[in-house]
Amino acid sequence: MASNVSPSQHDSQVVDTPASCHPNGKVNDQLPAILPPPGQDDEASAPADAGNTTGPRSPGSKALVGQGQSAPAMINFWPFDNPTPTAAAARKGVYWYCALQCSEMNYGCEATFSCFRPRVENEDHSILQCAVWSKDSGVMQTIEAGWRRPAQTQPGEPAPEALFFVYFTTNGYQGGEKDYVRGYNQNKKGWVQFPGMTPWPGQSFPYSHIDGVQRELSLKWALVLDNWYLQVNGVWIGYYPGTLFSNARPTAATTLRNFGKYVTFQGEVYDSNEPKPSNTTTDMGSGLFPEEGFGRAAYIKKMKYQPKPWYTDTTSIDIVNPAPRIDDKTRYNMIYKNTGDDNWGYRMFLGGPGARSHDWLDWDTIGGNSQPGTGFLSGYPVTAISRTAGYIDLFVCAKDGKIYTSWSTAGASFSGFDDSWSNLGGNDFPPGSQVAAVAQSQDNLDLFVVGKDGNVYTSNWTSTSDWSGTGAAGWQNIGGNLPLPTFGGPLAEVTAVSRYAGAIDVFACNKDGRAVTCFQNKDFKFPAPNAPWVNLSAAHPAPFTPGSKVAAVKRTKDNLDIFITGTDGVVYTAYWSTGNVWSSFVGGGKPWIPLGGGTGSVSFAPGAPIAAVTRFKDNLDLFLVASDSRVYTTWWTAGPGGGWETPENPWKNIGGGDFEEAYHVAALSRTPDTLDVFICGTTGKVFTSWWAFGKEWSGIHDNWTSLAGGFRASAEIGVVARSQLDLDIFVVNNDGKVEQTGWAG
Repeated sequence: MASNVSPSQHDSQVVDTPASCHPNGKVNDQLPAILPPPGQDDEASAPADAGNTTGPRSPGSKALVGQGQSAPAMINFWPFDNPTPTAAAARKGVYWYCALQCSEMNYGCEATFSCFRPRVENEDHSILQCAVWSKDSGVMQTIEAGWRRPAQTQPGEPAPEALFFVYFTTNGYQGGEKDYVRGYNQNKKGWVQFPGMTPWPGQSFPYSHIDGVQRELSLKWALVLDNWYLQVNGVWIGYYPGTLFSNARPTAATTLRNFGKYVTFQGEVYDSNEPKPSNTTTDMGSGLFPEEGFGRAAYIKKMKYQPKPWYTDTTSIDIVNPAPRIDDKTRYNMIYKNTGDDNWGYRMFLGGPGARSHDWLDWDTIGGNSQPGTGFLSGYPVTAISRTAGYIDLFVCAKDGKIYTSWSTAGASFSGFDDSWSNLGGNDFPPGSQVAAVAQSQDNLDLFVVGKDGNVYTSNWTSTSDWSGTGAAGWQNIGGNLPLPTFGGPLAEVTAVSRYAGAIDVFACNKDGRAVTCFQNKDFKFPAPNAPWVNLSAAHPAPFTPGSKVAAVKRTKDNLDIFITGTDGVVYTAYWSTGNVWSSFVGGGKPWIPLGGGTGSVSFAPGAPIAAVTRFKDNLDLFLVASDSRVYTTWWTAGPGGGWETPENPWKNIGGGDFEEAYHVAALSRTPDTLDVFICGTTGKVFTSWWAFGKEWSGIHDNWTSLAGGFRASAEIGVVARSQLDLDIFVVNNDGKVEQTGWAG
């Protein structure tokens, strides 16, 4: 081996830099900034006649298409339609590409790739890579390197992380993988790794976050003394011997041992779906289209090739007149140009969500808590709240019974994306307990959790003081007398609302099956530890299921409405207004108002959780999953012709089918004229349906939109609207990490 290609003695690492140039990015001053590409207004893109597709989309969404000038002629010959990470003969499917190919004699190539963790469906895979190849005597030979997120190793299990890989073939991908013939990494003999050099082929690496930290992987192939050496982030880590290629074609005049004839830079998705391979929802890159730009879409930059032998000139130059391939720009697309800038050079942005609804972002992992014994478990409830536009705070009760939080301000990365969620302490709560969170103002947050002793505990934060529960006094005990946790049984839940700054009302169903409340305002403080709460259901003829969730809504600062499903499967409501006692209060002597359910075609489970929202001060909307696995709704409006839509037309079926009775429904209203509903189904996928004034529910007739995901069935979802045009949802995945997806109108 020539001395001028000796491997460096420094470990190779993936470059870690912030999206410092994103308008809402958060700069880490200790890391070098990745400069955004200059001038994105004259991109080359897919030909104008590549077409587009339309389909159901969320309100206000937009289809993303290519922009700018028409591209050169598309590639009519493509070499990479065969390689798969397992035996090719045993798999059926198709490949989707966004690629640039340069037809020049060469002695190597190089490029820098943004690293992402694409969502991978079923047995698919997703790749970003560069390749050098030739095809003498009709037989293709290649060397390839990049990152790939491979298929699931077992059905139903999450796919592995994105991995660095190398690959070679000497025989045009014919037959299965074989020593010295073709194969990934070191699965088969061929690749030679320098001792002590990293990364090893098959090693995982940190990845970028949409609107957050961006990470890169720089690769360089070079033919030196008949061997193909690979440099990763400036470190030579190993090589493919040139004899692999000459021994495979002993009668050929030239092989890849002599030089390459083509270089290719590409994104690739293998689609395993049968019999409809065009239905894959596997991401390419970040899962976002290239028009999203830096900090959001994936890219390959500084694409170069080496035109002369290494011993005469080691200089690499920008690729020349590359031919594009884009199979379907409505699923995956790319835009590319030579920027003339040293930081970007010839570059392309690429990616897309496949056949998935184009208006929702890809699921992105935003971390958890990696400390032993303190992490999250699949399906643990995530509480999400927005104190003011652009701000999100998340809370989860972990395995150690402590509450952990992560937050995002004005679009920056979540504070705990690297598995470092902040510990807010706690009174040894039952793991996986629901956390109730309220914002009295944009500078204040209050949390409520039911402890193992059946009492409710609270902690408070303000913009000028840390969480009260982290101090010496710990979380404040405000009583409650709620059911004690039982092994494998449901946990008691608490609900809290704030009508105005300084006023909080808290609700629960105690161990006697009575709906109870306590409150705090300028005149009253929360009750003392172990103190009983006010009984709101003395006039109810039968007790509710102990620990049932009470849904509570504040329509105005002077109105409160609460809802609970009885042991008879009927939904009941009670209300309060300033100057009046609760409608169900013992002093009033009035029964709770039944809203239907429990009999006939609409049957709810005893204690079934209710999602309740208000779109404006004179409106209420309720949602539950019934025994037929469909979501039902009923609503109320004030004034003539208003009132609850019962009993004449008690509950409206808005579809479903993949759900089970008593699953948790999450619902919110972004505007007075819109509603969005979410649920995690029996297959672990998240589904959504939406409504806008004057229009029918999008999911009517069991046509809910799948947002994909691979979570625990019935996992509780955290939903929040940062603004009228932004939705974010959060779920704990099977790895104990919180995943996020979002929509922007």
